[in-house]
Amino acid sequence: MKLVQDFIESAPVEKRLEFGYTNNIILSHVDTSIKKENNVIKRKQIELTLAEIDPDTGKIKAASTGSYWRLTNDEHFISGYLQLVSSLITVANALGVDQNKFYSEALRAIPDDVTNVKAWLPTKHTDVEVEDLQGSIANAVEKFFVPAVTKKTQLKMKVIINNKGFFELGNTEDWILAADSDRKLSEYTSGEVANYKESLTAQKSKVKPDATGSSPKGEKPVTGSPELM
Repeated sequence: MKLVQDFIESAPVEKRLEFGYTNNIILSHVDTSIKKENNVIKRKQIELTLAEIDPDTGKIKAASTGSYWRLTNDEHFISGYLQLVSSLITVANALGVDQNKFYSEALRAIPDDVTNVKAWLPTKHTDVEVEDLQGSIANAVEKFFVPAVTKKTQLKMKVIINNKGFFELGNTEDWILAADSDRKLSEYTSGEVANYKESLTAQKSKVKPDATGSSPKGEKPVTGSPELM
């Protein structure tokens, strides 16, 4: 019977998460692998699939996958780092992961002689340093988030849809929380609402979301400006 249940739970889900506040959410899949196309590394890495489950049956009703942009060794390095880490720490808190342990693991690749991360970020970095930092963040996600998939940790979430109609992982505080948290999910920003309204006309576009709600290659996510970590 367990084999049958596992098959049912792993079956593809055609319905995507819809814009709005959603309860009964779980993190159903984590993928931190580096992907290539024509032997070129894709610009996105660390994929999180969030799914809404039926509270009575536990069966997945809808699911969407969001992915983060890889760090780049250019003028976007600092903003990319801030957006990536702030969003992941919010997810970690929702999953009940110790924030300090996650952060320490994510920054493992930063040189030992660095005592002030804020001061280190604006300095010039080598491509190897940036790649190592990307790798340590991915390893932290693998180490701390995958157990939550097995536990089926219950969450509540604000589903964000960008102006092209694609699911986005949030990067503002409290966009995702533990289901039993006393905190309220953050309100939608005027920009998020405007993007969603614009997305309603995007259905006529030739580029459509796939079954998981992921953005197609090259689709830039709409993001805010998180505070310096």
